[in-house]
Amino acid sequence: MGIGIKLFAFLTWLAILYAIGIALFTRGFLLNRLEISRSSDCETDSVPFPSVRFLSSGSAHKSEGLTDNQNHCVQHQRFSKAIILVIDALRHDFAVFNESLRASKSLPFQNKLVTIRKLLREKPHHSLLYKFIADPPTTTLQRLKGLTTGSLPTFVDASSNFAGSEIVEDNVISQLYKLGKRITFMGDDTWETLFKDKFIRSFPYPSFNVKDLHTVDNGVISHLMPEISRNDWTVLIGHFLGVDHCGHRFGPYHSAMANKLTQMDDVIRGVIEDMDKDTILFVFGDHGMTPTGDHGGDSADEVGAALFVYSPNQLFEEDEKIRDETKTVSQVDFVPTLSLLLGLPIPFSNLGSIIPELFTTLPKHDSITKDMERLPKEMRVLFSKVAALRSNAHQVNTYIETYSKMSNEFPHAESSKLLEVFNKAESILQNMSSLTKDSHQKVLDNLQDAEDLYKVYLSGVKDMCIRIWAQFDMMSMILGLICTGAVILFCWMLIARTQSAGDRSTLSSTLETLLLTSFCVYASFLTLSIVLILFTDELEEASVSTIVLLPAIPSALVTIAMIFLHFLDGQLGYILRTHIFRNSKESIFCGTLTVANAALYTSNSYIVQESYVSTYIVQSIIIFWFVCTGLSQSRTTKEALTKKTKIEKSRDIGHLITHPRTFLILFLVVFLVCVRFSTYFFACREEQYPNCEESTFLRPLASFTDEKSEYRHYRYFVSVACLAMLPASLSYWLNKQGNLNGTSASSLSITYALPAATVCVCLHWGLQSLPEKILDNIPGWEQVILARVAYGLLGISLGSLLFDPMCVYLVPKKDRLKLANSGDSSVSDDAAAPKVVERPKGMRKRNPRQPLEEAPSSDGADPPGFIPPIVYGLGTVFSSGFLQGGVTVCLLLAMLLGDGFAPAVLLLICQAMMFLELYAVIRRAHLKVLEMFPGLMQLGLLQVPWYAIAGWGFMANQYFFATGHHATVPSIRFESAFVGFYGDFPKYLYFVPALLITLNTFASQILFAVVLPLLVVWPYTRGRLFEKKKTEEDRKGEMNMHLNPDELRIAMFQLFVQYMVFHAIQVFGTMLSATIHRRHLMTWKIFAPRFVFQGASFLVVSIVLVVMYPIFIRIDMALSKWLQRLFDEV
Repeated sequence: MGIGIKLFAFLTWLAILYAIGIALFTRGFLLNRLEISRSSDCETDSVPFPSVRFLSSGSAHKSEGLTDNQNHCVQHQRFSKAIILVIDALRHDFAVFNESLRASKSLPFQNKLVTIRKLLREKPHHSLLYKFIADPPTTTLQRLKGLTTGSLPTFVDASSNFAGSEIVEDNVISQLYKLGKRITFMGDDTWETLFKDKFIRSFPYPSFNVKDLHTVDNGVISHLMPEISRNDWTVLIGHFLGVDHCGHRFGPYHSAMANKLTQMDDVIRGVIEDMDKDTILFVFGDHGMTPTGDHGGDSADEVGAALFVYSPNQLFEEDEKIRDETKTVSQVDFVPTLSLLLGLPIPFSNLGSIIPELFTTLPKHDSITKDMERLPKEMRVLFSKVAALRSNAHQVNTYIETYSKMSNEFPHAESSKLLEVFNKAESILQNMSSLTKDSHQKVLDNLQDAEDLYKVYLSGVKDMCIRIWAQFDMMSMILGLICTGAVILFCWMLIARTQSAGDRSTLSSTLETLLLTSFCVYASFLTLSIVLILFTDELEEASVSTIVLLPAIPSALVTIAMIFLHFLDGQLGYILRTHIFRNSKESIFCGTLTVANAALYTSNSYIVQESYVSTYIVQSIIIFWFVCTGLSQSRTTKEALTKKTKIEKSRDIGHLITHPRTFLILFLVVFLVCVRFSTYFFACREEQYPNCEESTFLRPLASFTDEKSEYRHYRYFVSVACLAMLPASLSYWLNKQGNLNGTSASSLSITYALPAATVCVCLHWGLQSLPEKILDNIPGWEQVILARVAYGLLGISLGSLLFDPMCVYLVPKKDRLKLANSGDSSVSDDAAAPKVVERPKGMRKRNPRQPLEEAPSSDGADPPGFIPPIVYGLGTVFSSGFLQGGVTVCLLLAMLLGDGFAPAVLLLICQAMMFLELYAVIRRAHLKVLEMFPGLMQLGLLQVPWYAIAGWGFMANQYFFATGHHATVPSIRFESAFVGFYGDFPKYLYFVPALLITLNTFASQILFAVVLPLLVVWPYTRGRLFEKKKTEEDRKGEMNMHLNPDELRIAMFQLFVQYMVFHAIQVFGTMLSATIHRRHLMTWKIFAPRFVFQGASFLVVSIVLVVMYPIFIRIDMALSKWLQRLFDEV
């Protein structure tokens, strides 16, 4: 087994160990709450309605107390049927009518739901409007769970938004089904996933295509009125998606939003006209939306939905003061409210409170109604509310008691205080049996006290659960930190071992021993865990994740011990001096920044402003490089100083312009300009408003109205020009280096496939920018065909890189003969050793491409008439492949990001190129002392110092923000899941939208990881600004890398491992901050999302690096085979 395969196996194993460490921490930090499968029951879990006979009889009846009605479920029933209309993403201000606005001055989402305003004004006791507060995460699937179970979601639940499963907890739909009630559903097919086989009739429609505004809504409308007229249902549910999809596609300020809300108003009006008196209507949004139309987080716009309630029967009997201010209810309050209004038991896991106003009228139960009719109105209203609150409180108390028996996470002191409040309210009702109707004020006071106490209890329980719901497994978190930290230390020691001076012949056996030892230790502990679980009763409930993850810790620790005790072999002092105390100033500076950045993740304000801090870090690194390099290059000899003085006296402006330091300054200025312009593409976090204003480039072209058509055209052509520069620049550069002379698969892909793919991407953007009415009339396959052709062409380019990565051209013998007959000495001269030389200057006019020629080695002189082979492109044989792969991936990511980010992608490429140029200059300047030792010089160029790796990593972080992302759920661009696809995905293709969204979200990290090998390759052909002439080694270019393939493989392995370490340090910082701030107010808003995004980013980067290493080996092996064929022919 060659050293390359061993290194690849070791790289893969390191990535797995890192992933295990992150998974261990995640397992302890992002735990789902305990789900109890118990279901509420009418007879055992419902409490009887408090007796009112002792109040209506005029005398005390102490013995009666609370009567025991047999059918407790129907005691609070007010209605026989309910219609539930879910208008996805119906924000509260969409439903509020602003009387002061004229129609011409209103925004597209304002004053469109006129039916709601009309009912609130004309039938004030039949309609109510609430601000409907959602619990984050504000994703549809989690909101539907909360709206049907009454339970609270956890942060990690957001990850299941696209792959929901049937709800196992008790819920309203299951209770209806269990009691034989009939449910009809139409709309978002998510309901079918959550409640399988619960509907008598179901009309589901695909929900995931956010570009489709009408299919679901039109489908619901076509079935809604006919189903209402059938009158064979208890609950009818319609879930509309047009408003939500309009927000995702255009944002709330587009005219399409006005059309959608007007359509919803027509639906509401039609339902109200057809519903009977014994029916209650609920119209609500499951969440709101941000000003950009997104949702998922916990901003006020995202959690603030609307709830409208209406019935032809009177809803409440309270005074008009209920309308004086906007009332707010939680979405989980809908569950107990609907349950009691329809005569159902409240779902067992509910934590919501009833909406008291809806329980002020008389219930349908005859015996209870007869008794309560004798009471004064004020007393009757209060008693009715208290009775409903009591049933609600008993259900919550039963749930908390059951949960506490299964888990001890509730604080004993707090839960005891809440129980005292509950018992006090119960005591007040029990003691009221001693009162009579004549004690009017005393009864009212007691009822008001009981109402207040029940409300305090219910809100207190909910607040307690919100605070401590996300239980933490500290052992798993600590083990995850230990594992990740141990692997980081392991990698550092491994790099030190591979970089230290010593016998390279032992390195292969060392790696094999370490790999086998690490894997064997893991396998041994895994086996031990399985055996213990099988034969130990106490451990039989251990999860599979525990069995798989925990053995990674001893595996990493044992391997570290082996390196420390054996393989370092007394070199620890030397390594410490070399890798810490004697490191370059640049590496020390960048190492400090790396650790400081990870440590500062403990600051919430740092995370909020991280996008701008990232640009500051990148600029600081590059300026520090420049200062250090400028100082080192300013140390000139006396002779050079005299020459410099003469030049200054001659005032030769041409010499000044062409001076190397002028080019260095130019590179720096271009780099800084790219950094500055990249901030134009930053998105705004909720916490950054109102001091943050997003660029219009972040909005899709289709979101602009016809009034801004000129800007739309201007931006489209800017995006097209920026994207076209990517393949054009690649072709120009490789053409100049001579890589495109031949007809290899890679050369043809660069010449034809990439430009064609660019054209398809640009046309796809133009098609998607068409007005909604035009685009929606185009068949679906026509809308996606251009993107699919682009996918195919880009796939061909990547396939050609794997199949035939050699962008070189061997001049045919007959053409070589012409060159030889031309009398050029560089072609016909004998060669005692292999060498690569530039194309003769005299031939440049006939062909501007620069050829490189290779003469085979021989023990003696070449035979007379021998003509050495002339080859184009050998000097850039490695970089051409990585550049081709980089531009291919770049075009793919640009298509997913959208037309607005094409300039940002161009800035990324330009900034990366300037970084490589500066790094090549600095690296060669550092190795200038080795000029007299060409062999050591070439080996030195293979070693990539930490300052280059850290700078590369910080740039990847910078462009994570410069592509419109943040470490927040709302910043995820879900619309990228449908680039090239139309309609919903079948289950076996669910990985496709997940993959596309991942590519969009981590575009910068993926791109920088793909072209990471250029840090090794670039100094071999560039960076000679301060070198007066090229040496024989310099003329060979990247062929020097191939002369020692083992060292090349080791160098690339070191680069990849160090880049992993950089990202692992950042992940470790977010893990540490999440641990420290696990009880912080901003844990789930700032620290947890930052950890999740950083961990996902690291896993994506690791996968890319593991894939890129064999691609690099493939290029090197292809070069070996090509040279072997060449020498055989010669």
